[in-house]
Amino acid sequence: PRPTIPISYSHVHHVISQLRLDDVEHSIIGDAKRRGISGGQRKRVNIAMELMADPTILFCDEPTSGLDAANSLLVMAMLRSLSSRGLTIMAVIHQPRVEIYEQLHQVLLLGRGGFTAYHGDAKLAVNYFSGLGFVKDDAQNPADFLIDVVDGHHILNEHGGLDSDAVAAMTEPSCTGAALAGGGGGAVGA
Repeated sequence: PRPTIPISYSHVHHVISQLRLDDVEHSIIGDAKRRGISGGQRKRVNIAMELMADPTILFCDEPTSGLDAANSLLVMAMLRSLSSRGLTIMAVIHQPRVEIYEQLHQVLLLGRGGFTAYHGDAKLAVNYFSGLGFVKDDAQNPADFLIDVVDGHHILNEHGGLDSDAVAAMTEPSCTGAALAGGGGGAVGA
């Protein structure tokens, strides 16, 4: 049997407050038969359950999946806040909107075959690929640009234009992912 971890009521209330769950503290979570709390609240409850063990690293697999834009941003802002307090957070985020991408400390972009295409400061990722000759449209979401580059949908020809033959030749699916970490460094990705 696993050893039990003593949990104080003050720790429980601290986590509930951190995750902005005070208003649903005594609510039914819900299931397939009974309606309960919202999807965003349910995601935060799942994270709260993990925080009860007072981890040094928190792994979140698609914490925004299935949420609307507002709840996705709330969950990511909450994770950013936790990482700013010293908790290292690793999360897989797919196609984040601009405001979510801006919550990221670091990003890890994985290309075809799981190879690292970029790992570093999220704010510097676009500049890194721009330095390699890839041009981001001013109106384009930085995460969309990065995914397009890593997936091979933004391939330059010798004239600096998109090489449609090279794009057509890339039929193998890629593995684009990311990570969110905190604890001073932090990373979340697209």
